[in-house]
Formats: sequence, C-alpha cells, structure tokens
Amino acid sequence: SPWLAVMATDADGAASAAARLEELEALRAIFGEESVEVEDDRLLEPEAAAELAILDLCFRLQVPSEVDAVPPATLCVALPPGYPEAARPAVRVECDGARRVDLDVMAAALKALADERAGEVCVYDMCQ
Repeated sequence: SPWLAVMATDADGAASAAARLEELEALRAIFGEESVEVEDDRLLEPEAAAELAILDLCFRLQVPSEVDAVPPATLCVALPPGYPEAARPAVRVECDGARRVDLDVMAAALKALADERAGEVCVYDMCQ
C-alpha cells in the first residue's frame, strides 16, 4: 500500500538522520568541538528532525596534520539522506598551499574509500 511505503520512507529518513547525527557527535568527540563546523546548526535541534530526514547534513572538519611543515586540511562533508546505508558522503578537500591536482587526487581517493565502505559510516576513516 502507498501508505506503508510512506511510513517506511519516514522511518528510513529518521534512522538516517539519527545515524548522521551520531557520526557527527563522534567526530566532535574525537577531533574536538572547535574542529567541526556545521553549516546549519538549526538542523541539530530535535524539532528539526523531520527536516534533517530529507536534507543533507553539511559540515567542515579540520583535520590536523601529523607533519609540522604541512598545514591542516579541511574536509567539507555532506552526509545525504540515506547515509550510510544507501548513500555515500560527498567530500571536498581544502588545504592552504596545496596544488589543485593534489586536492583532486585526494578527493578521488576519498570517493573510492566511501564506495568501498558502502553501507558503513566512513568519515573518520577518511581523516586517516
């Protein structure tokens, strides 16, 4: 029945929203609150759960460099509805002084990792 299909979609959206928020909180705990900047903080409020079920959760994550001479990189991440079970994150890399070709290579490697880890959370692994 169409009604059951809508209920399943709503439940999937709520589960996806919860999984995305859980991953965001884990990243904040690992990297620190100041290293994770959410594009629209309003989506983190409980009353925005229905909206988050249909919108991307976008944030910037500053990843510290393990080499003093290399500046930290920033991952610009969009976790779409359906992530992680049915959708992959979109990720862009920013790093002061990096060549465009190097950023493109990193982005391709991150996309390959996301494809390889289909159905699983993977943003933390992208930071490694």
